[in-house]
Amino acid sequence: MRVGAVQDQMRHPMNECLGLARARAGRDQQTMVLKELWAKVANECLERTGDEGRVIREANAVVARQAEDG
Repeated sequence: MRVGAVQDQMRHPMNECLGLARARAGRDQQTMVLKELWAKVANECLERTGDEGRVIREANAVVARQAEDG
């Protein structure tokens, strides 16, 4: 078997590779945005109530709604 034949079988179109990289970058950016939102909501709730259980529930609920909306 010649080396070129193996490379032809394994090669992916460049635009497909770039599309996957862009999709991953978009997910990573969205994750950072949601983490920052969670921390903001949690800190505000903690200052307001002082109840750590409520802080977690409230922050999780806000982030879940935001993630659903896209």
